[in-house]
Amino acid sequence: MMMVHSDVVKLNRDGHELGVWQPPIAGKADDLLAIAGGFGIHIGATGAYRRAVFERFGPLVEREAYEDLVLGFRARLLGKLAYIESPLVRYRIDTGLSRKQKPLERADRTKNRIRSLELKRAVYR
Repeated sequence: MMMVHSDVVKLNRDGHELGVWQPPIAGKADDLLAIAGGFGIHIGATGAYRRAVFERFGPLVEREAYEDLVLGFRARLLGKLAYIESPLVRYRIDTGLSRKQKPLERADRTKNRIRSLELKRAVYR
């Protein structure tokens, strides 16, 4: 196994449990092509990687890349991913990157879309 990951217990801002959240790849075939084209492999906070993943590929060179996606894909290139179907991490949502935004004006939506595409390009590089 090159990476192991699990479910999480979602928490709100006040620390109240909101249920279990499974990673995007849960219940799907370990299909390398699907992983390469998808933007959801695992919940990054649960990922643990073998040292070989870092030794083989070296550091991330794209500053904008989603490291969880890149590392998960690299791990899969080198071997199997192990999924533990049990919440091993408590994950606070609605803060930081997971915070939901209010509806945006068209110009802001366009700017966010461009930013999203730039991030995806960085991941694919």
